[in-house]
Amino acid sequence: LALMRLNGLEAGIATFALAELHAMTQEPLLRDPLQKAVQACADAQQSTGGWDYSPKLTTRSDLSISNWHVQALRAARLGGIAVPKPAWEAARRLYRGAALKKSASYPYQVMQNYDPSPGTCAVTAACGLASHYLELLPDQDFDRRIAESLASRVPVYGEPGKDGTSDSNGGWVATSAGHYFTYYATLFLFHAGGDQWTAWNLKMKRVLTGAQEKSGPAK
Repeated sequence: LALMRLNGLEAGIATFALAELHAMTQEPLLRDPLQKAVQACADAQQSTGGWDYSPKLTTRSDLSISNWHVQALRAARLGGIAVPKPAWEAARRLYRGAALKKSASYPYQVMQNYDPSPGTCAVTAACGLASHYLELLPDQDFDRRIAESLASRVPVYGEPGKDGTSDSNGGWVATSAGHYFTYYATLFLFHAGGDQWTAWNLKMKRVLTGAQEKSGPAK
């Protein structure tokens, strides 16, 4: 695996996919490549605890990229692969310190000498999930407020060519959220459980399957 040739986003996703495959199959041939991929991710970790587009040290932690690395490291651990403890602990410190309690959100990026501002609901959902995967002690009030915010944003997908909801290619678009948000909000609310998850799951499945392509090469 030449992960160092990939940008941070590609490396995180590739390692996550490999780690999930190994965890599910326990294929011996995957173990060594995955261990090397995990080490490559650890080597590219920024001093602020996360990952950036470049594997070079920039001190910038892009949380949208870092979330994929956290998922990759967690999947590797669950599959019995050794994850360097300093890398795991640095990620825990990053997400613990990045939480913006006043706005019940997470920022898009963390840098030295930078005052973070609240990120989008999609970034907040992804970071909330990463914090859960990192096994941080839960802040029940903080998590509850995030869950309430996410649960109020069930995606609405428009039909192509109607109500101004088609994109430039005439395809489905989300009128109130995108697939990135739907993916992470679903996982966050699944782990949160309770009535909010039950209500979200019913609505999300209906709108998502309704927007699924059912003809042509995209089906």
